[in-house]
Amino acid sequence: MNPEALEWLFPTPIAVYDLTECVTDEIDNALQKISYTTNSLVEGIRGTQDPSKIPQLKKLYEKFQECIDSYSKEIGIKRSYISESWMNILSVNGSVGVHRHYDSVISGAYYPYVDDGSAPIAFISSTEGFRMIDIQYCTDDNKLYTANVHTIVSKTGKLVLFPSWLQHYVPTNKTEMRITLSFNTKF
Repeated sequence: MNPEALEWLFPTPIAVYDLTECVTDEIDNALQKISYTTNSLVEGIRGTQDPSKIPQLKKLYEKFQECIDSYSKEIGIKRSYISESWMNILSVNGSVGVHRHYDSVISGAYYPYVDDGSAPIAFISSTEGFRMIDIQYCTDDNKLYTANVHTIVSKTGKLVLFPSWLQHYVPTNKTEMRITLSFNTKF
């Protein structure tokens, strides 16, 4: 027997935008001028400069803001603004550990360049620590309900927006180049 209704309580909104029109030589050239350092969370390198402050990237960050505004309206929250930004570069065996972004509203990951087959961004269910016996006996019939991890393929020109409280990571990368511009927002 089918239920009269199936309500999804407390869904987690993740938005994916196609910004391939923003992949330009000007942006690539600006990113190549950023200096880098290592970081304890990232098995790879992290830029030492906030990319949102680079004049050649102003239009790109304005496009990010348009997407943030659209996402905020869709999920019913106040407008927030990019408060910080950084860049990570992962090569073979690079990864990013499990984390979330404290003191932030929305977080974003934009891929100005990734090799085909690069590691995805992986999100961990906020209910993972509360699941009990049901997860031991799940079937493959409805992964939306039973999955504890959901991945989104990284692709050149893709922007992924998500609630900053959502834990996420990047598993071991198998390609030569995976570049991410990331950011957080505040009200």
